[in-house]
Amino acid sequence: MSKAKRISAGLLAAGILTCVATGCYGNTKTVVMASDVGFAPYEYIKEDGSLTGIDVEIGTYIAKASNATLKVVDTDKSEVFDKILNGECDIAISAISASSEVPEGVFVSEVYSSSRQVILVRKDAKFTSPFDLYGKNIGYVSNLVGQYCAEEIKDAVPMYYKSGSEAVRALTLEKIDAVVIDESLAEVYISENADIKRLSSLIHTDDYVIAVDADNAELVAIVTEITAPDTENKTVKKIQDRYIIAN
Repeated sequence: MSKAKRISAGLLAAGILTCVATGCYGNTKTVVMASDVGFAPYEYIKEDGSLTGIDVEIGTYIAKASNATLKVVDTDKSEVFDKILNGECDIAISAISASSEVPEGVFVSEVYSSSRQVILVRKDAKFTSPFDLYGKNIGYVSNLVGQYCAEEIKDAVPMYYKSGSEAVRALTLEKIDAVVIDESLAEVYISENADIKRLSSLIHTDDYVIAVDADNAELVAIVTEITAPDTENKTVKKIQDRYIIAN
């Protein structure tokens, strides 16, 4: 069991993850959300013990839109659909892949988030693919999916940085060999720094959807509104920007 999982299990036992919506004690209606806690930046435990992340904030918004409080049930990602079908949960927001096989009785949204991880290197480097980085020092940004990608490169030495700008600076100063980072951030840093480039291949890519009890018309309507490609409701984008673009 990972450290994040051990922490979340303890918090669940103490009831701390039960309610995360503001003003939760004033409501009686509850939206129960399945989420595999421990996958930053989507759902994870902060150092102060509080539950946070993109998915948690989206779940909180959905609960408030339904005039309810949010209860998070820590669930293995492979079991989130079962939780909905068994009536244990109303929704599942857990970086669920859009390519997942969805059972009858579960509604899934449009894609609400995409993970596109790329590798930045110095322009004078001879690296052309992730395979060239075996055994190298790889920078990653705390609480971003890039961390997991960096740790998967064979024999690499993952190096933690608090922000993308710190990681890129370390790269330009030759303290590390590469940086794994979200594509949107990579383009910003490349435009600001003539000494770095990105490798052409993506190291990781996936699209994520929200799952809902298909019989819960109210929640289906709320989720449909906030995830529709042409929606005027920018809640999801604003939440994502706080966790990704801000880094």
